[in-house]
Amino acid sequence: AAHRAGIKEVLIPKENEKDLVDMPKKIIDEIKITPLEYADEVLKIALTKELKKIEWVEVDLSKKEDKSQASRLDAVVINTNDPDGFIALYRDKFGIRLALDKVIEQWKTRILFFRINKTTIEVINKQSEEKKPYDLLWGLSWNVQNIEAAHERLLSQGVEVTDVKNGIKPDTLVCTVKSHTRGVPTLLIQHL
Repeated sequence: AAHRAGIKEVLIPKENEKDLVDMPKKIIDEIKITPLEYADEVLKIALTKELKKIEWVEVDLSKKEDKSQASRLDAVVINTNDPDGFIALYRDKFGIRLALDKVIEQWKTRILFFRINKTTIEVINKQSEEKKPYDLLWGLSWNVQNIEAAHERLLSQGVEVTDVKNGIKPDTLVCTVKSHTRGVPTLLIQHL
């Protein structure tokens, strides 16, 4: 596909290098293919210039008529067995604020919260025997201004949604979107 699109350089996971034997020699000769083992290697190649701080502008969505629509990404939840690697990359390399680093003993889990404006990158580290670093997308949560209206709108469109209930975080209401998410656990949240 990259060859057909005219792409001249491709970065692939190191574990996929074995699949190159199935590729025609002509394509391999015309594309620079670089197998990489870790995500930070991708960034070193892809980011050729110094990162610049972006100034975000808050948009007043209270004037928006349809308050049932998601107004912003509230959180991304990632499961990892390398929380220190996340800190080294997100806080130390990218300068993203680490707002929480906490171990919850009864769950045998370490939780990291990185904050970018009003969005949280929530990193979950359950104790694991796996030695090779891995990161898995666990889910997304979307902020809505009126969760009851969002719930009704989704149900009317044939989307399976759980009932609205109080969230774990004080002064929040939540519901889970159970279908139409492409396998990504998805939560709607309203901050009261």
